[in-house]
Amino acid sequence: MKKGIAGLAAGLCFVMGSFADVYFDGSGAITTASNWTNDMGETGYFPTNGVQGWVTEGTGTISGETPFIGWTVTQTGGTVSRAGAVAFNGGALWKIQGGVITSAQHVTVGRTNDAVAKLIVSGDALVTASTNLQIRFNSTLQQTGGKLAFDRNAEFNYGGIADISGGTGTFGGTLNFTYNDAVLKLSGDAAWTFDGNLNIGGSVASGHAVVQFDSGAGSLTVSNITGSGNGYINFASGSEGTLTVTSYDASNFETLWNSGKIKIDNGAGTGNFDSLFDVTGNTLTMIPEPATLSLFLISGLALIVCRRCR
Repeated sequence: MKKGIAGLAAGLCFVMGSFADVYFDGSGAITTASNWTNDMGETGYFPTNGVQGWVTEGTGTISGETPFIGWTVTQTGGTVSRAGAVAFNGGALWKIQGGVITSAQHVTVGRTNDAVAKLIVSGDALVTASTNLQIRFNSTLQQTGGKLAFDRNAEFNYGGIADISGGTGTFGGTLNFTYNDAVLKLSGDAAWTFDGNLNIGGSVASGHAVVQFDSGAGSLTVSNITGSGNGYINFASGSEGTLTVTSYDASNFETLWNSGKIKIDNGAGTGNFDSLFDVTGNTLTMIPEPATLSLFLISGLALIVCRRCR
């Protein structure tokens, strides 16, 4: 009797667990249910309602403007492409750890204000498009590795967030911020480069950081800084981040500091520009705080003592 109950329980677990994962077959439209197969070999199941989807190889095409509403997918290989725009929307969570997402138009994270979406880029993944990257409606792009390559702009609005701690981003156009408290956060060894301007923008009455340099040595390169909004560039204490503006020199950065367009700790840091920042050519970095310098000196002295003791 006990064996019979155990067998029944195991069977139920297998059947229930079979819907936990579905796999793209590797060819045809990724937006066609018959191209997805579950653990039992049955087709016709999209990765929605808590079902985890996997894209591991092959080439999948996309049909429709917002096909990924509520999808949860991990992509480790293969190519997902569309001749039009690629939009992650309506609670979608897409983790690309390898392979390619490519669009002949733009890639949007958060197309409408119904439910936030999230795109996570890591490993050796590539996300590329012939036009723009759009982060909108409180949705998030998270990048810890991989590469973003866009022929035109990165556009942030309606609370869109990019949390970038690794990997690279190259853009042929501008970095634009419009509407509400959208923000680009740079940390770790992340590096984003734009051929065009940083348009500060911003429409929150109290102002807000549109570019945030957190811990680590994240870098941002643009050709100029423009815009009449009340956004600003913020450096967190201890940040080793670098801001390169190819048309700037030290006097331009100092003007931004004096006008409140560059801040430390969102305005908590005050003082003389020359005592807080270093400008080498057209690149701005924070001067390490005295406490940080002391640690460096102590570490150096300790190393010298240890060597003499030997």
